[in-house]
Amino acid sequence: MELPFDGRSAGIAAYLYKKLKEKGKPLGIRDLFIGATAMANDLPLITLDKDLLALEEFGLDVKLL
Repeated sequence: MELPFDGRSAGIAAYLYKKLKEKGKPLGIRDLFIGATAMANDLPLITLDKDLLALEEFGLDVKLL
């Protein structure tokens, strides 16, 4: 499934970037975009990347394989 990185995703990514940077836990831009796209589309994120677990506190359902 392909999902667009649209305006809503961009807004969520900007919010996540700001909040994670304030906490001293920044994520890479690709991880932010992937997580924000999943959040914008109300989808869980299935990944091998444990860094994305940081997005659970913002409501993203992250499943590690």
